[in-house]
Amino acid sequence: MDSKEYLDKVVDDQINWYSAKSADAQKRHKRYKKIEVFLTLLLTFVSTFLDYVIPVCLCGANFNLHLGPVVTFIGLIVSYVQFLHGFGKYQENWVNYRRTCEALKREKNLYLTSSGVYHNNETGFEMFVERCEQIRATENSDWGEVHKKHKAINI
Repeated sequence: MDSKEYLDKVVDDQINWYSAKSADAQKRHKRYKKIEVFLTLLLTFVSTFLDYVIPVCLCGANFNLHLGPVVTFIGLIVSYVQFLHGFGKYQENWVNYRRTCEALKREKNLYLTSSGVYHNNETGFEMFVERCEQIRATENSDWGEVHKKHKAINI
């Protein structure tokens, strides 16, 4: 595999993959945090009316809605959303994927401009491949460590 093919088929592909995965993890992290904050605020607000009973007419049926079970239900949803958020490790993945993407971009730019360790280096391509593969291996190892810690507490 020559340098152009490696750049196109490996490095650029990996940069695009890490960038997309980072963006997705960031989006999911922010979504779960927004839901958590909203539900926590809603829980706080509704709990101030804990002793209230609200008469409800639904499809012709009349009943009284007690807010105690509503507060409990909201609390359960908050806990479940926090579990899903933690289970997905979205913040950690977002940061790790972005770090790897930026490291690959930096390495690619150094190689293409013959800068840094690639300046006047006759084995520049081989060094470039080794350094890119090391970046990817480090990310894989970091990902495994993040998810291994979580697997130990998986139910």
